[in-house]
Amino acid sequence: MKKKVKTIICIAYLVVMFSLIVHLLEQPFDIFHRFAWVLIGFYVCDLIDVTYKENRLIQALAITFGFYSLYQAWLNLYTMLTIPSFLSMIFTICLLARLLLCFVPWKQWKKTKYRGYTLLRNLPLFGMGVVLELLFIESGNMNSYGLWLMEIFIPLLFVFFELEDLQLKRPTIWMVGSWISHLGLALMFLQMIGQI
Repeated sequence: MKKKVKTIICIAYLVVMFSLIVHLLEQPFDIFHRFAWVLIGFYVCDLIDVTYKENRLIQALAITFGFYSLYQAWLNLYTMLTIPSFLSMIFTICLLARLLLCFVPWKQWKKTKYRGYTLLRNLPLFGMGVVLELLFIESGNMNSYGLWLMEIFIPLLFVFFELEDLQLKRPTIWMVGSWISHLGLALMFLQMIGQI
């Protein structure tokens, strides 16, 4: 019974995410298309988790792509603001380090005893998240987009991904928490449609 309920929840989540992404892609403004790509990154991550839970590499690349897309979306949305050069440099270094650690070494991905390496691999992702947090704090609720909520969603996305990645007890709870944060992110982007 528990497995059936979980399957129903998974299907409902994936359908809702897909619908939200399609809705964003149908909008005339390029900024919504960029945010749709952000959601696609997280959507792919969760789709892999539902269909093939062992493939942490693809999940890691998906969330890395999602964080990078959020960074690019901020740059394109808040052109009136200038990102400090040191923050841009930190983000780039963290992105490159993250991609490198995602591919080396492959055989340690499926072993829970390598939690130290898992933490090391997620350290650059944490750095990317900190930069994103600072950027969205700086932009605040500029133009009434409502993107100040990113200050809440970015930490949630990282925390739930980290808990899943470490393969701690009660992984289903972490997965559901991750889904809620992804859906909140999607709904926040949709409410921007009436603002832009």
